Amino acid sequence: MQSYSKQAILLIHQKRKEEAETLLRKAQKIHAKLDDTSTTQPGIIYGGLYSAALQEYSEANIFQTLTQDNHFITPKKSKYPQSTTSSDWPT
Repeated sequence: MQSYSKQAILLIHQKRKEEAETLLRKAQKIHAKLDDTSTTQPGIIYGGLYSAALQEYSEANIFQTLTQDNHFITPKKSKYPQSTTSSDWPT
């Protein structure tokens, strides 16, 4: 997910929109699988790797929206997931 998202950002910079969208769709599928898996394996969500991947995925989608729709959306207003922080972790 993180690799696809990083590559998508580079492609957006290069104005290779269709290729970026393909990678973001692949990243979205991985995100959906991780979300499903997290219901039975919640430890996945609270690892540093997941948070980093989720952040990159969100940034790629926000950047895509900025370049396509010509406006900036904040993570809270976006439809993209936000990274979990240690304060969100179960005790």
